[in-house]
This record gives sequence, structure tokens and C-alpha cells, in this order.
Amino acid sequence: MHPRSLFNLVACSCFALMFFSACGIPVDSAEADQEDLCPDDLEKTEPGICGCGASDVDGDGDGTPDCQDVCPDDPAKVAPGNCGCGIPEDGCGKPIVRFAKPATATVSANLGVVVEASASDGEIAKVNLFINDQFVRTEGGSPYEWGTANANKEDSSLLNLSQGTYELRAEAIDDGGEKGTATLFVTVSDTGVPESYADGPGKIIYPWRATTAVLKAGQSFEVWFDAQTDQTVNAVKLRGPFNELNTSIEVERGDWIYDKT
Repeated sequence: MHPRSLFNLVACSCFALMFFSACGIPVDSAEADQEDLCPDDLEKTEPGICGCGASDVDGDGDGTPDCQDVCPDDPAKVAPGNCGCGIPEDGCGKPIVRFAKPATATVSANLGVVVEASASDGEIAKVNLFINDQFVRTEGGSPYEWGTANANKEDSSLLNLSQGTYELRAEAIDDGGEKGTATLFVTVSDTGVPESYADGPGKIIYPWRATTAVLKAGQSFEVWFDAQTDQTVNAVKLRGPFNELNTSIEVERGDWIYDKT
């Protein structure tokens, strides 16, 4: 081998075993390890709070790193307490309530409400619904449904709503007397499309809430109902804010076309 080639080989081998400091001065590996207190942790050079190999991150921002926080996703707790992580200590034992419907903040004038409620200890005895602090009705058993979501559609305070924002409040009471509540704000926006048409089959499509008419005793009028295959119209009732009238009906079947323009 040529002498120069042998010199280059030895020089490169030595270079591979050396480290360089920030100033470019070579230091050996023993000196480098003495400065790094966590030589096997690529993220740390010293143990910090959680030690080598564990992150000091504080995921919920409560001032306690996750390695010491038993409730790392609950900024109000570092330990479960009596109620568990994610539940305030003054809230456990109360029923858990949520609105399943409406699912959006913008709703139509004929409102359907579905509430889900569960008791952490015991059973749900009843659920009360309020709209703008006005009592609507009590549901005594699941499913808890009001307005167009209820088969009887008997909640007039949820029907033919004017445009605006409304506060819905559900109040669940368990068999031990504990009470839990949920609140939802919704806005009625008139899109110009009849509510019953938007909901599809099984709804009245004419007349809709924008239609105004005065009828005298003995006069007739049409009601169009988008019936499902197995549905039959047995009766039609006229319901106002203060009274309800029964009518005599004649049923005719046919097709209809709704023109949005």
C-alpha cells in the first residue's frame, strides 16, 4: 500500500471516534457523556422533573406535568377525588344530561327536541323541558322527546316559532332527588322552505306555517300530506294557541311536485 494511503486511513479512523464541541475543539466521548446527564434520552440532557426518558410536558396546563398528574386531561384536577377525572367534586352524583336533538344551532320553526339523561346513582325519574324559562312538559321515561320528535306532537310551545334565538333547558331528576341540567341555545331561521317538506315523508307539506287563511263554518280547504307507504290519514285537527277543532275529511291519493322557485 502506498504510504500516503495508509496515513489517510489512520487519520479517518481517528476522526470517527472524536466529537467536536461548539467551538470546534475536539473532545473525547467520555467528556461528552459527563456533560449529558441523560445520555440515552435524545430529548434531555438532564433529568428535570420527570426524569430521563419521561417528558416534562403539562398537557392540561394546570401547572403539574403529566408524569405527576393522575388526571392529565383535566385542568381542574391532579387526582380523581371522589367523583373521578373530568367531573367536578360538587357535580358527581347528579344526573348527566345532554341534548341529542337539535344537533345544530340553527333550527326550523317546528322544533323537535330529544334529550339523553343518565343517573350515576339510581335511575332517572323524570326530565322536564323549558324554552325561555317557560315549562314545556315532563317526560317520565326514555326516550325523552318533545315537539316534532314526539309521536303525538303535542307541545304547541315548540311549534310555529317566530324567528329569533331561544334557550332550551333540560332538567333531569333521579329517584334520589338529585338534579342535573343542560342548556342549549338555538336560532330559528326562516329559509322559505316549509318545515314539513324539509323533514321528508310523513309530514304535512301544505299549508305550511307561512300560510294565513280565515275559514268560516262549513267551508272546505286542502291539506297535503306526504304519506309513507304504510300511512293513512284518519283525522285532521285544527290547533290554535287557545283551542283545537276537529274536522270531517275526504281522503284522495295522488302525486305532488314541490316547486322551490
